[in-house]
Amino acid sequence: MWFSAHKTPVYPQAVQGVLDLRNETLSDRDTIPLDGEWEFIPNILAEPAADLPHAQDSSSYVQVPSKRPMILLDDKKISYTYGTYRLRILIHTTKQQSLGIRISDIQTASELFVNGQSLNRSGNPSDDPNQFIARNVPYFGTFITDRNEIDVLIHVSNSSFIGKGGIVGPIKFGTEQAITYKKYYSMGLQLVVCVVLILHAFYAGLLVWMGKPRRALTYFFLLILSTIITVLVDDDRLLLVAIPFDFGDSLKIQFISYTGAAAFLLLFAKHMFPEYGRNRVFNWFVYTSSLFSLFVLFAPTKYTVMGGFPFLMLLLLPNLLIPAFMLHAALKKVPDAVFLLLGAISIMNTTVWGIIKNVDSLEMTYYPFDLIFAFLGFAAYWFKAFYRNAAETKVLAQKLSRADKLKDDFLANTSHELRNPLHGIMNMAQAVLDSQREVLNEANTRNMELLLRVGKRMSFLLNDLLDLNIIAMNASHLYKTNLQLRAVAAGVIDTLRFMTEGKPLRLILQLPPDLPPVLADENRLIQILFNLIHNAIKFTHEGDITLKAYADKDHVHISISDTGIGIDPAAQRHIFERYEQADPLTASAGGGLGLGLSISSKLVELHGGTLTVSSSPGEGSIFSFTLPVYRQDSHSLDMPIEQAQSITDSPLYPVQHVQAPAAAAVEAIASAEGRQRILAVDDDSLNLTIILSILASESYEVVPVMSAKEALVLLDSEQWDLVITDVMMPNMSGYELSRRIRERFALSELPILLLTARSRPEDLYAGFQSGANDYVTKPMDAVEFRSRVRALTNLKKVVSEQLRVEAAWLHAQIKPHFLFNSLNAIAALGDIDVERMKQLLDEFSTYLRSHFDIGNLDRVIPLENELQLVRSYLAIEQERFAERLEVIWAIDAPIHIWVPPLSIQTLVENALNHGILQRARGGTLMIRVEQTEDSLTVAIIDNGVGIETKKLQKLLDPHPGRRGIGLYNTHSRLKQLYGTGLHIQSTVSQGTTVSFTIPLPALSLAAE
Repeated sequence: MWFSAHKTPVYPQAVQGVLDLRNETLSDRDTIPLDGEWEFIPNILAEPAADLPHAQDSSSYVQVPSKRPMILLDDKKISYTYGTYRLRILIHTTKQQSLGIRISDIQTASELFVNGQSLNRSGNPSDDPNQFIARNVPYFGTFITDRNEIDVLIHVSNSSFIGKGGIVGPIKFGTEQAITYKKYYSMGLQLVVCVVLILHAFYAGLLVWMGKPRRALTYFFLLILSTIITVLVDDDRLLLVAIPFDFGDSLKIQFISYTGAAAFLLLFAKHMFPEYGRNRVFNWFVYTSSLFSLFVLFAPTKYTVMGGFPFLMLLLLPNLLIPAFMLHAALKKVPDAVFLLLGAISIMNTTVWGIIKNVDSLEMTYYPFDLIFAFLGFAAYWFKAFYRNAAETKVLAQKLSRADKLKDDFLANTSHELRNPLHGIMNMAQAVLDSQREVLNEANTRNMELLLRVGKRMSFLLNDLLDLNIIAMNASHLYKTNLQLRAVAAGVIDTLRFMTEGKPLRLILQLPPDLPPVLADENRLIQILFNLIHNAIKFTHEGDITLKAYADKDHVHISISDTGIGIDPAAQRHIFERYEQADPLTASAGGGLGLGLSISSKLVELHGGTLTVSSSPGEGSIFSFTLPVYRQDSHSLDMPIEQAQSITDSPLYPVQHVQAPAAAAVEAIASAEGRQRILAVDDDSLNLTIILSILASESYEVVPVMSAKEALVLLDSEQWDLVITDVMMPNMSGYELSRRIRERFALSELPILLLTARSRPEDLYAGFQSGANDYVTKPMDAVEFRSRVRALTNLKKVVSEQLRVEAAWLHAQIKPHFLFNSLNAIAALGDIDVERMKQLLDEFSTYLRSHFDIGNLDRVIPLENELQLVRSYLAIEQERFAERLEVIWAIDAPIHIWVPPLSIQTLVENALNHGILQRARGGTLMIRVEQTEDSLTVAIIDNGVGIETKKLQKLLDPHPGRRGIGLYNTHSRLKQLYGTGLHIQSTVSQGTTVSFTIPLPALSLAAE
């Protein structure tokens, strides 16, 4: 059909250099081929205006177009030929006409002359080989004439090694409109094919770039590019016209593009159907094509021309093999193979017709449809395969979704089932470690501690699995509220400090003081920070882990940076996915299932932000995310309605901020005689109001403060029966406050109740490690909260009563042997020295008076009263032991201060009985009281037998089973009052020093 539609009518042919067209009509659409016998004059580039030699003298007639050599001489050694083609065209015209001639293929340099005028050229034909420039591209020339005879001359020159030379392609003649129409019609068809192929190349390249690399798709993309080049260097040679390549380069481009198209077609088929690709022909063809391309690329042009026959073989082989393979695949009912068969046949058809056209000089208009059909077939295969794969993927996705749900359910159920036995193992291991630590050897102790650490890690993993299941089921609801980031971050850092034990690692919190509050779920924010900091600790062996934040108009930007091992760039794209970790060799050091970052990412997204990472291997990592700034009009919900209603059964009252030291609060406490005193610490006034409301019906005096710093000031000024503190507070968390309290008070001396948003094992572990007695999870249940407060205050009451009874017993105690010895000494002196007896009797009565003074039941007494008791006691002992006891008094005078009763006398008695008198020769006892600008130091120094190191370590041991209660009682009372207790230094056989220090502000407060 294409040939029929574009078939050239039969026109006269030239005879002996003359073409008679006087009976033909020149149309604006059709051109006339100038075929036939042209006059050819060898070895002369005749001047168009000169008289040409007669044919019988030096010229001859040759067929145009022709594939025979231009060398007409018998001498085959001539390497360079040139000559002139001449044709006279006879037309019938009565007016001027614009005519044109189009040259398609003349080897390999030519110039067109019409009626003595040069119209156009390709290359530079010359009779001098040095001036010869080979170039062969189609061109045309137009002219205006009113003559009935047109003289056409064409100068041609050629180097014999390049090719046969001369006019080898058809020459067309016609009106200028017809020549222009034919030119742009042919060029347009070729450009349409290129545009279609470029579109195919675009989507193929896009799929290669966006998806997982597939070799078949890559070779398909390269096949399209090679085919585009073959279209542009054949027929009208659009590429060679646009870019003036010399003949050698243009020939290399043609050979390499066609060879590449053949090779990539074979490689494409090989990877589309691997079962055929195992045929050795594929590999040998690719190797041969590669070698041929290298030869063409680097060989001189004269040798490149010789590769014409191998070039044809390379073109034919894949075009014959591929359709055969595709036909076999289609017959085997391989899905969609028929589309590939269509494409392969179309390419084979294009190649075969191209070879026929070039070998036989067949005149035909460019046929674009074979290539278009070929790549449409390939495209149809890809799209059909895509839709088929999409359908299969949908089915697989449904199966995977069901399997994923079953997996999540299995993990959730397994996690629940494993928690109880795991915690049982941990509790048993902890019990063995606590009760048998002194029995276990060092290796077994380390093993038990390792067992506990492994159990805690497993507990973290189980918690992550449960959280993952909740998030996967979209059951994670946020209860957003106004939160201070500093409070939450400080609590999380304190929770995780236990993981840094044994590591040269610092946890740093750097938040600006003016950082605005955020709108977030407290529990989930804790979880996000916990996971990110926990992850940083696992993969940071030394250095710093820093939490920073800054605020803009609408968001607070938070980052956690570390100096750890870093993350490979390839791994950064996947670490926020479930069960994904970095390089297994590095991740194995930290352990885990790869869930913490995934959970954190999902929780950040629920808050409206995005979790990102910036990291380089060996340089640490920075995880960043944003939270919205809290606004008064923010849509927030502190907690579910049903939970909010269960918090309290009493009305809420506003709480005013308490300044420290709060004189009014102290006066209120002092006036509430007999009522137990509770110090409530929370940076949120609403939480303090809730605490006051819940405890309003109880007989407690509750003093609220809004910072740990204020709480510490009040602890210095008054006695308290219970401290209730929130965990998440700015500047100093509840964990840190608990540790500071425990430095001064034992668990039984001042109980601590923690308020925590989470009841995870790691949070409770951190709370109990910091010294808390109990915890309550927010939101609080009123009944549970009152019960826990009542239990802890009763504990404090019982312990306080025990200490009071113990102190009263100490005050009332006079050891029988001391009483008998004193009376014996008095009786003995009655027989020897009555005056000394009276003095000793006076000291003894003073001692008894001081010992039974009712003031000794007070918290503190004047220092002079305590020293008077000590003087009377030592006077009696000196009278008894004479030269065995020497007493030195080193006291700054006057000192008007207050000290706990029996705080010095107990130490003196202990030094005398267990130090000096254990030596036969006795020793020296010094009582030293020194006052500085900010403190008072009392020291009891003896040069007795001293104390062994092991015994020294147990003297102040609070556990049951200790011998004697005097030192420990004194130590406890001093620590309660002043924050520090006794300090004991001793060296065996050299003596002992027992001292304590009282800060002067505490002295004045104690005196009040």
